[in-house]
Amino acid sequence: MTSRISTTGTRLVIVGGGPRAIGVLERLSANAALPENAARTAEAPLHVDIVDPHMPGAGRIWRTGESPLLLMNSRAADVSIFTDDTVQCDGPIVAGPSLAQWAEGIREGSLTAPTAGTGRLAEIAALHDASFPSRRVQALYLEWFFGQVLAHLPETVTVTVHRTTATAVRRREDGWSVELEGREGLHSDLLVLAAGHTDSRPSAARHELAAFARRHGGAYLPPSQAGDAHLDQLAPGQDTIVRGMGLGFIDLMALLTEGRGGRFTPDPRPDEPGRLSYRPSGREPRLWVGSRRGVPYHSKIRDEGEPAGLGELVHVTAENLRALEDSAGQLDFRRDVVPLIAAEIAHWVPGAPAADGDGATGDGDDIATDEERVVLGGDQNPLAWLDDPLGWLRGDAHPQVTRDAVVRHIELDLRERTRGDTTAARALFQLLLRLHGVLVDQLPSSRLGESSRGDYPRWWHSLFSFVDSGPPPHRLEQLLALERAGVVGFLGPRLRVTTDESAGVFVARGSAGAVVTAPALIDAFLPEPSLAESTNPLLRDLVVGAAGEREAIGRESSAAPGTLDVDERYRVIGPDGHAHENLWAVGPWTSELPIGAFARPRTNAPCHRRNDGLAREVLAAALAPVAPTPRPVVGAPFQAAPLP
Repeated sequence: MTSRISTTGTRLVIVGGGPRAIGVLERLSANAALPENAARTAEAPLHVDIVDPHMPGAGRIWRTGESPLLLMNSRAADVSIFTDDTVQCDGPIVAGPSLAQWAEGIREGSLTAPTAGTGRLAEIAALHDASFPSRRVQALYLEWFFGQVLAHLPETVTVTVHRTTATAVRRREDGWSVELEGREGLHSDLLVLAAGHTDSRPSAARHELAAFARRHGGAYLPPSQAGDAHLDQLAPGQDTIVRGMGLGFIDLMALLTEGRGGRFTPDPRPDEPGRLSYRPSGREPRLWVGSRRGVPYHSKIRDEGEPAGLGELVHVTAENLRALEDSAGQLDFRRDVVPLIAAEIAHWVPGAPAADGDGATGDGDDIATDEERVVLGGDQNPLAWLDDPLGWLRGDAHPQVTRDAVVRHIELDLRERTRGDTTAARALFQLLLRLHGVLVDQLPSSRLGESSRGDYPRWWHSLFSFVDSGPPPHRLEQLLALERAGVVGFLGPRLRVTTDESAGVFVARGSAGAVVTAPALIDAFLPEPSLAESTNPLLRDLVVGAAGEREAIGRESSAAPGTLDVDERYRVIGPDGHAHENLWAVGPWTSELPIGAFARPRTNAPCHRRNDGLAREVLAAALAPVAPTPRPVVGAPFQAAPLP
């Protein structure tokens, strides 16, 4: 490995090594290689320090050591971290294989197989376009992508990986200082904060739930990634209340059934070709599940990429949004934007109701408990039919009424999305995907007034995920089989959970009268964002300073509580309301509308466009006429810093 010393180079630190961070690095590399930039970077090379204790590319969330039962909710052909010719960006397009094409290349021998166990290699060998891959195979794909980025770096860009945790950021006259755990910190001219999903320290309410469970010999599992949940606390046959029916629940369901030795077998019927039966192992707990909506996320759709007849948007347009701005140039999401979304759906989706309706809405099942939700509110919500499909289920009915309503909803969803004519479902899926991209471009949090607090991005992202980011169809067939086998029971919508100190049990109540008591409770969703209570020390430090000893660098967003406020260029906004130069932040803990880190190919994906825009801004700052303070930068095309 050949070293190089530059005395006039610019130093960039990227905190985070997951797919979003590496996507920005790839765009930075591609733009630096352009002829108009190559000569300038030759005079002032760019050195990039990546700080992450986990494997670069995959990061913390995507792990090669996870259970093979944890699946992606996208088909292999619908996953790509590469740009393509549909991406509308100023930087160069650097195409590459989708996850399915990557697996095919490995099978054909045109790509080198990863160093992985036989089980993972067997999964790759069996992967085809319509497969729902395991998350651990996706981790291998992301790690391979990082290797490709390093292999194609221009000579003027070098990278060092630091496998440790960044703990704090300090402002300096000549740039930024990043403190590291267990080793000397880093100085940077430019700083990009791109940490992925972060956990939160338990709230007071969750401390009380855990203490209650300990007092009475029960169990409480707080919000977490499914692979991190302490499922060994749940005994065979133990009644367990599950709060949340999103993707987190689907993962836990798999780990607590197949993961404990149960088996699903085909049991088709003439009108139910995907029907399954379940043979319990006897080690499963009994799961009583409910949520705000009371139903799981919608199934993925058969042939979801086939054209559904959509044209140009006619309601959610830049012109219509501008016409609704107030005198300060801001919008109210509920009053101004939701009716446009409802009208767009009514215009394009066959069978969709007119843009009216009533009912309140709130955050999604994977974000927070019902008690902690910020409700969309208002006298009418024109999207209630879509967001609250069992809104009619109220009163004091027999539990069988709730059970039948949930089962019918899931069965109808599978029919509409996987059998027969799926045009309406595909139109809705494709329309919401397009609307999501438009809102990413048109609605930075700075364009929304205080009245939109909590509505956006959380409520909108919840609804989008409910419709477009659901589980593979066979997971819902498994859920129905588990209900028939007596392993799962449905509590319905608007679930409320309390504690009974005298009996020492948790009490769950659905909106239609279903009541269950159990010694165990699972919150089956991701931790809600909270910078001040994040388990990531750097993120906490951004908004609270060094235990109050100095002024914070950033501030919490008013539009998206709990997240870091950034502007439309992803610059971190300081407590004084001004954006910091040369400090950017991206990710689910910022006020940006969540856009993921990879996407369906050929959809002009927002993540690629935003990564390119940020990379070009970082590169422009690196090539600015005012040269940074000279400092030796020792590097090579790739240098992995040693572990402490």
